[in-house]
Amino acid sequence: MLVCFGGAGAEEAQKLTAKQILKKCDDFHFFVKDTVYKIDVTLIDKDGKKSYMKFENYQKGGQKRLLRWTEPKDLAGFSILTIDEDTMYVYEPSLGKVRRIASHAKKQSMLGIDFTLDEAGSFRLESDYDPEITAEDEKGWTLKLKQKPGKDKAWPVVKLAVDKKKFFAAKVEYCDEKGKKHKTETRYQVKKLG
Repeated sequence: MLVCFGGAGAEEAQKLTAKQILKKCDDFHFFVKDTVYKIDVTLIDKDGKKSYMKFENYQKGGQKRLLRWTEPKDLAGFSILTIDEDTMYVYEPSLGKVRRIASHAKKQSMLGIDFTLDEAGSFRLESDYDPEITAEDEKGWTLKLKQKPGKDKAWPVVKLAVDKKKFFAAKVEYCDEKGKKHKTETRYQVKKLG
C-alpha cells in the first residue's frame, strides 16, 4: 500500500536540504509501521525480453519484513524474512527448508533477477547513505546518495529522482563506487489501495 502525502508548497520545497528531502522520501515509502502490499514486477533484460513476477510484502515496524512470492508458479511460496539489517532468512518451498543468509551473500542476485538480497532487506536509505542534490527542476530533485563510512551495501552509490509533490522516488539508479549505473528501477502508477 502506498499512500500519497500532501505536496510541499513552492517556498518550503526550495528550502529543503538533501538530507531533508531523503528523509521525506523515506517517510513516504515507510511511514506506515505495519502494512501489507502486493508488488507486480516486470523485468526487461538487455535484449528486451520480459519476465514477470508477483510477491507480497508484510512489514512490521521499521525493521521486520517478509516477502512471499505468489507468481510465477515455480516460485510460489518462496519467502525472505528480514529481522534486522544483519539477520535475514530464506524459505525454499521446493526443499522445505529455512536457511539464514550470510552477510556476504546479501550482495548476490535474488532468484536470478536484478534485485539483490540486500535490496530486499533495505528500509530507510537515510541510515545507510549521505545525500547530495545534483539537479532540480519544477517536478523534483535528483539526489546522489553515497554509502556512509562503515556500511557495506550492495550499491555504493544510488541516484534518486524524487517527486516534489509526493516525495516518492519515481526512479532509482543503482551504481558502483565510481557512479557507473548498473540498473534502473522505475516506479509509476502509484496509488492508494486502502
